[in-house]
Amino acid sequence: MAGVSRKIITYGTFDLFHIGHVRLLERLKTLGDHLTVCVSTDEFNALKGKTAVMPYAQRAEVVAACRFVDRVLPEEHWDQKREDILREKIDVFAMGDDWVGKFDDLADICEVVYLPRTKDISSTALKAVISAAQDSGEESGLSADTLAKIIEAAQRGTLDRKAYQRFFKLLSEKEDKSSTLWLRCWILLHCLTKKKAIKTQAYISKYNRISRRRKLTAEYVAFMEMLFEELGLLRPINGKFSQSFGTGDRGVILAQSGAVIERLSAYGLVVFANSGTLLGLVREGTLLAHDNDIDFAVLLNAESADDAAQEWLALTDRMISDGLAAQRSTWSGVTLKLQQIGGFGADLFPAWCDAKGRLYIYPHTPGTLSRDALLPLRVRMH
Repeated sequence: MAGVSRKIITYGTFDLFHIGHVRLLERLKTLGDHLTVCVSTDEFNALKGKTAVMPYAQRAEVVAACRFVDRVLPEEHWDQKREDILREKIDVFAMGDDWVGKFDDLADICEVVYLPRTKDISSTALKAVISAAQDSGEESGLSADTLAKIIEAAQRGTLDRKAYQRFFKLLSEKEDKSSTLWLRCWILLHCLTKKKAIKTQAYISKYNRISRRRKLTAEYVAFMEMLFEELGLLRPINGKFSQSFGTGDRGVILAQSGAVIERLSAYGLVVFANSGTLLGLVREGTLLAHDNDIDFAVLLNAESADDAAQEWLALTDRMISDGLAAQRSTWSGVTLKLQQIGGFGADLFPAWCDAKGRLYIYPHTPGTLSRDALLPLRVRMH
């Protein structure tokens, strides 16, 4: 290996090779001049309790085809690392930081580096989405392979016209809007190609409603994160595909949202974060990276659905007149579309409590929570 001054080695399964793997290998190559990748064999994965979707031969061939990789070796057992390093005259042993401290014993023969994990798409996320597709495939006559092929195209970042037409023809023939697999295939295909934004946005909402009804919320959230965080696709909103919060300064957007809350509070009502915005604040302390609209709710004074409807109509008319809101949602006829916040859409939902203290929040909480579950508010968007 004339001219090679610094050799790197790493280990992994590299199943369902994706852009996250490419970026990892690119970063590894910057540590030296020659990168060796040891790919776990199927037999070794079995010993680790792991099952790869792709067989070893395919995984090794795909890794070898990556332009950042100079050599591929099989990883057959735990103890081979020291042997490999000495035999290949390795200068740097590198792994992800989820392995911090596990290989420090190799520091006597080479430099040991743990690279921070980047927030890329993971093989685990892909397998979860494909597994969910397999579970629901019989609903629509589609197979999980259809979704896997569209995901593969999304990883490459391209889909030519003929391929789109083939997928679109298949989805048209197998149309089943009650199937979560069919909805995922449609949504992914059109977010990838940036086509039919209005219909795709409607199908995302439909998938959300079906997921809540069938108690598949975790599946829905994982799919949305894969689309808009890991694959980095644009989300449809107001008839076009636009950026998500992950591409902007969420601190600034939250500050602007706080100013909107102040204006809403001036109407003498309690205002709180709702839906995806509430989930992000509770789970991550900020807006969800894959989301692209802000959800508020306002607690009305009404104690019945009829009174709430009358109060809501009067309130929304006033907010539109005051210039705080743009219009009622053309989709639901209920939700109020506020003026955009930092270029992102903002929605306001009605909520009320009945005389027994049961909380209703349109459209997802039909009296199943108590007023005490909401008040006093504990999270503020400031």
